[in-house]
Amino acid sequence: MKEDYIYNYLLKGVKTIGIIGTDNISNTSELVYHLLDKCNISATLIGKRRTKINKKEYKIKFSLLDSIEYYKYLCEMWKEKVQVLIIEIPIDYKLDENYNHIKFDIILHTNIQSDNL
Repeated sequence: MKEDYIYNYLLKGVKTIGIIGTDNISNTSELVYHLLDKCNISATLIGKRRTKINKKEYKIKFSLLDSIEYYKYLCEMWKEKVQVLIIEIPIDYKLDENYNHIKFDIILHTNIQSDNL
């Protein structure tokens, strides 16, 4: 699939962290981003409300990125030679096409409730 090729190319050498759940995914992803920044590790955070690439912040107009906007941020991240990609994945978006092609190195689940199983 061409999407797999694009993701493999853009994410080569990048560690990926997916943060999934219904509560506190934004706070958790911001905390992970902050900790990486304090350790001088370049990072990108793609979230529901904003995207950060090496401390540069982009506001997101809608809570769900379309594929073109998503690829735009991944290309910008690739140009910046980012080491770690953090992605917020709301539980109801877990099957979204933007996330299906990513091979996550780490998945953090912020909460596990009976409705998540």
